[in-house]
Amino acid sequence: MTVAFLAFPDVMATAIGFHRTPFLFEIAFANLGLAVMGFRAASASARERITIGLGGGMFLWGAVVGHLYQWFANGDHAPGNTGGVLANDILIPAVMIILAVRSQRLAAAPRPRPASAPGASATA
Repeated sequence: MTVAFLAFPDVMATAIGFHRTPFLFEIAFANLGLAVMGFRAASASARERITIGLGGGMFLWGAVVGHLYQWFANGDHAPGNTGGVLANDILIPAVMIILAVRSQRLAAAPRPRPASAPGASATA
């Protein structure tokens, strides 16, 4: 999305249902920030991934509110406003947070000890 907003702002504006504005440039860099956070999450701790998911969620869930407002208040049914972008904006941070919480719980859970081999002495 970052490249599309920077290289083809007119196409993206049409897809969203807006006229071209400097806001598209800002969206490109907001998307770049989300991408950087996503790459960071790949090697982050579970706690950091939760924080990254929440950070992305604040932007994307805010965008959902904006898309829905434009849809119902102004009848903006452009594919970039009411299409798959809504599912993407809702699900990506939600799935990321759910997986990070699961990872955190798995890391905190006690691990079972392997059973000793039959006939092995307890006092080796």
